Amino acid sequence: MSTIQRTGSVNNKIVSPDLIKERQNCQFDQQELKVFLYGGQAVYEKCTEFEKLMVKHPKELGNNHKFREMSLTEKQTDLWRRIRFLHTHYPEVYLNDKIMEYPYNSWSDYIQGLLPGVGLNYSMFTSVIQVMANKEQKDYWLPLLQSHKILGCYAQTELGHGSNVAMLETTATLDKSTDEFVIHSPTLTSTKFWPGDLGRYSTHAVVYARLKIDGKDFGVHSFIVQLRSLKDYKHL
Repeated sequence: MSTIQRTGSVNNKIVSPDLIKERQNCQFDQQELKVFLYGGQAVYEKCTEFEKLMVKHPKELGNNHKFREMSLTEKQTDLWRRIRFLHTHYPEVYLNDKIMEYPYNSWSDYIQGLLPGVGLNYSMFTSVIQVMANKEQKDYWLPLLQSHKILGCYAQTELGHGSNVAMLETTATLDKSTDEFVIHSPTLTSTKFWPGDLGRYSTHAVVYARLKIDGKDFGVHSFIVQLRSLKDYKHL
């Protein structure tokens, strides 16, 4: 076994010379495999839009090799700096209603820290609206998301049920006197657990709950619930 030497670097890691040699002598078409793994040429080209931007703007979007050494606050500051740059200069790439056509690797890799920061806003929250909302609802919510006037998270998992959606206990009961849904987690096991991004950023959540009308259980539905004031960002 060869001794690992400082002959190459990938993501700031020391790479074995044997590994570099193996890659150079690869017996298959690496580009063809890459396209296959991305799901086809069209998706691959869409994904590489972010890579091209990173190369074009190395200072604003380039890999930050000190990222793992940053404090949480520094990572979040760096994250929002990248988001603001893309939001300002490339809204046609970054802000569109088809953001989820880009696999995670294509955009989170080039905006380091995106998934731990506000990833669920784009993946889970936005996609629920795209897939489940009607036109009127999309026309209202999507512009707010695209302009970052709101940030959303995904509150499905419950302490006693994990991803077993059929067993969720949180209820959404229609109060006909006020024309409102009353969201309630009545037991310890129904406590919403692990709604990533809720603690720091989210102004809204898509909450999964059992719809109840006149005592009848209509099963699990999704409800958008506001969490913070849009004026001062305080919890409601």
